[in-house]
Amino acid sequence: MTLHFMAGLPRAGSTLLVSLLSQNPRIHGAPVSGLAGIFNGVFANWEKDSFHLEQPNLPAKHSVLKGILVSYFNDIQKPIVIDKNRQWASNVQLLEEVLGRKIKMIVPVRPLVDILASFESIRLDHPLELTGADAAIGLGGSTVLARADYFAAPNGVLGMAYNATKDAVVGGFLDRLLFVDYNKLMSDPKRELTRVYAFLEEEPFEHDLSHIVRPGESNWRAHQFPGLHDVRPAFEKIERNSRKILGDEIYTKYYKAEEPWDAWT
Repeated sequence: MTLHFMAGLPRAGSTLLVSLLSQNPRIHGAPVSGLAGIFNGVFANWEKDSFHLEQPNLPAKHSVLKGILVSYFNDIQKPIVIDKNRQWASNVQLLEEVLGRKIKMIVPVRPLVDILASFESIRLDHPLELTGADAAIGLGGSTVLARADYFAAPNGVLGMAYNATKDAVVGGFLDRLLFVDYNKLMSDPKRELTRVYAFLEEEPFEHDLSHIVRPGESNWRAHQFPGLHDVRPAFEKIERNSRKILGDEIYTKYYKAEEPWDAWT
C-alpha cells in the first residue's frame, strides 16, 4: 500500500475529488480520518513524557511515527490510499523524514472570496442551526464581516490552511504538490482527473460523474457546520455570486488576497 495525501483549502472540492477518486478500484479515499490527529499528537507530545526528556530516543520516535502511518490503513486491501486532512500541508518535511521518500500531496484550491461565500451560503441555507462561527464570535457580533474575518484569521479554518499551503511552497516542496483549482475541476473534470493520475503515476480511470458516492459517513455536528462535507450525487457546479453574498466591502477586501497557486493549476 502506498500512502498519498490531500490537503488544500476548505470548500475547494476536496471531498468531491476524493469521492471521485474512490470510484477507482485501486484507490481508497479517506475523506475523514483520524490519522493526521494521531500522528501530530504523538509528535507534539513525545517530549512531554519525562522519560523522553531524560533519555531522548529519536530512533524510537521515528519508528512509532512511521508505524502509525503504515499501519493505520492495514485493513484496506487496495494499493493506493489517499488521506485527506488540511493539517498535512504543514507536515511535508516530517512526513518525508518518517517515510524515507518524497511524498505526493494533492492540494485543492479556490478563490478566497468564493470560499468565504460558500461558508456563508451554507449558513443561509440552515438558519435554524448554530454554526461554530456563530458560537465562537457570539450571536450579538456575528456579522458577515465578522464571520469572514473569523474564517480567514491565522487560526481560522481558511487562514490556517492558506498559510500552511503557502509555507509548503516557500519551504521548497512545490514539486511534491499538485494544485487542483475548484473552478477548473468543475468546468473540465476529465482534464483535472488526468492531471491527478499523471501526478500519482497511475493509469487513467473512467469515472462516473453522474453517480458520486461519498466514501464513509460524516457527522457535521463534529465541525459545527451543517452539510460541510456533503457531496451531491451528480457532478454539477452551483453558480453563486460571491460579491452579492459577501457584499462589496468584504469581497474587495479578500479578492485582493494573494493566490499564488494560479500559475500551478
